[in-house]
Amino acid sequence: MRNLNYKEWFFIILALCWISGVVYFILNYFIEIQGEFGLEKHPMQYPVLKIHGSVSFVIMIIFGYFLSAHVKKNLYSKNKRGLKSGIVLLSLPFICIITAYALYYLSSDFYRQISSYLHSFIGFILPFSLVLHIFQLTKVRRRKDIKHKLAVP
Repeated sequence: MRNLNYKEWFFIILALCWISGVVYFILNYFIEIQGEFGLEKHPMQYPVLKIHGSVSFVIMIIFGYFLSAHVKKNLYSKNKRGLKSGIVLLSLPFICIITAYALYYLSSDFYRQISSYLHSFIGFILPFSLVLHIFQLTKVRRRKDIKHKLAVP
């Protein structure tokens, strides 16, 4: 069995965070079970939320790594491809972190509900924006490789 590289680990952790978040959202908003005293939340809701919260700490560590390595290096480079999608992608985890903090500490039900929907929406689209960012960069890189192959006899 081969060892996984850091990119594979990143995508596994991101997938676990995303899947646990989506499952929690579905369990929280769409599934109730008949309990002893009427309708109740599904019993798997809170274990899934614990998994999501635990994996989120790992995601924040990885996000810090990307800030110091990938973002810092590419933000100041002369090559500005992917800068717009990178800035959008950079803002999404910040929003998720702030809304997660708000979900934990806000006491107003109204603001907690807004934070919950915003966190869920941003968390849902974050992996797709990452894939678009990567696809955009590989498309540009492929175009450059083709131009280079055509220019060199």
